[in-house]
Amino acid sequence: MKKNSMAEKRNQNLSTQDSEKSSKSSSVKAELKSRAKMFKEKQKEEETNQKTTKYADMLVTTMKQAKRIQSKFPDLSVDTVSNIALYAKQLPKHHGLNIVDDLIFKAQMHQHFGISNTTTLERMYQVVARSDRHPEATLEQYIELICIFLSSDRIAKIVYVFTVFDRWGEGELSRRRIRDLVAPMIEHMRELEDENEHQEYVNFMANSLMTAMDKNNDDKIQLDEFESLVVNNPLMMECLGSCLPEEGQLNVFRNKVTGKSKIEVAGIFRNERRRSLRNPEESRLEPNVYKKLYGISIDTF
Repeated sequence: MKKNSMAEKRNQNLSTQDSEKSSKSSSVKAELKSRAKMFKEKQKEEETNQKTTKYADMLVTTMKQAKRIQSKFPDLSVDTVSNIALYAKQLPKHHGLNIVDDLIFKAQMHQHFGISNTTTLERMYQVVARSDRHPEATLEQYIELICIFLSSDRIAKIVYVFTVFDRWGEGELSRRRIRDLVAPMIEHMRELEDENEHQEYVNFMANSLMTAMDKNNDDKIQLDEFESLVVNNPLMMECLGSCLPEEGQLNVFRNKVTGKSKIEVAGIFRNERRRSLRNPEESRLEPNVYKKLYGISIDTF
């Protein structure tokens, strides 16, 4: 009996020790789990703080940039210009890059502003970049172009349009240059006329425009002469080609950046580059049409 009692007591002690070990093990596991959870929460909080700080810094930078650009376009509010800047920041190939490449430039001009003539788009991009040493447009240069589109500043538009017409950078337009600009505009008439008649019509149009604009009779059109013509007759703004947005599409874009909060604008233009280059409407174009428009094959994407 005594032996049985001792065995039972030993078994009880062992059971108690096992229970204590199990309880201690569970306590350690719970402690480790709690610490792991606290670490993850702290890590998540730090990441959120970093993102918040980064976003706040980005907004501060954007507002400074917007104020600088808005000073050139006083009829636009700082909020509108900053919203344009937020939109433009979605266009570079990589986040933080300050370049708007010619591919996305052409896609945006076609999609949002209805400008699709390849030659005009190429010249517009050159004008926006404004440098032979750095032939790519910066974000700020792109933002300024959109401000020209949205602004009511007629002089800014006149200077921009004349610069696009002056493809050769001569600061003036000769009669020959005007003929070169007019010819593509009436190219479709080749189907109805022979070569001589077509050339005669080109010469007639060029001479008529020269007569209307050349006030000092030096056989050249300077910026001030073009400005005088457009001020008196706004319809002559694009007499040598279209490089301004269609009014309907411009108003649609205007509504996306005017009177909207930063969060709304961020949502509207989220992944704009990817969506623009893979636009369903554009992807249905024939490959050769797409290549002609953007200068690249659709298979590249």
